[in-house]
Amino acid sequence: MHTPTPWKLKVEEDLDTLNDMTFTTYKITSEDKTWLFDATGFENDETNTANAHRIVACVNACEGMENPAEEIADLVAENLHLRNLSDPQGAYKAEIKMLRDRVKELESANKILRE
Repeated sequence: MHTPTPWKLKVEEDLDTLNDMTFTTYKITSEDKTWLFDATGFENDETNTANAHRIVACVNACEGMENPAEEIADLVAENLHLRNLSDPQGAYKAEIKMLRDRVKELESANKILRE
């Protein structure tokens, strides 16, 4: 079991006076201020900042889920099903493409057999 949510992110920038460089520290804490994780990177890297925000957002979004990966997969499938209900023709586009591709494969195989 992980630390209770919500998790919070604090981004701090400091100056390394020895090397005259700015470094950024990403601190992730729980609501009760329990330290969970921190990472430091030189220079303010937008990718590191985006990753840290995403980690916190994902953990908080999965609050109450026993198996987040499974539950999210189920939600995605249900969402797709509901979209297909609202666009009946869209529901068959992928299936039609798959069938057309299969027909091409069979035609190619048939051509090879006749040679």
